[in-house]
Amino acid sequence: MGRNARMQSRAWTNTPILMEEPMRDKSFFGVDVSKDWIDIARHGDNDTRRIDNTEAAISAWISGLPPPPAALICFEPTGGYERVLQRCLRRAGQRFARASQPGQPVSQGQRRQSQN
Repeated sequence: MGRNARMQSRAWTNTPILMEEPMRDKSFFGVDVSKDWIDIARHGDNDTRRIDNTEAAISAWISGLPPPPAALICFEPTGGYERVLQRCLRRAGQRFARASQPGQPVSQGQRRQSQN
């Protein structure tokens, strides 16, 4: 069984998941969301940018991004403060990922049943 598992694992890791253009044409952004502002870091840049957590400020920032699908924006859920960012990204057609902290479940749009 161990040998088969290794063979399956090797085959799986060599299989491309997404057939896309080379990564050098992509821009990756990490966004830290708080109640009043968001901090934005672009992979490969040494500085960060802070903007207000408002629809106007976020939309202005998004308008300066490369056209989809050349950018990927990643952020953690922060108790709902990320909703304006998420709504603006969706409206602009930009790709994004909501990442959860290790050990916390990722929401998949299903409501949990309460334990009685």
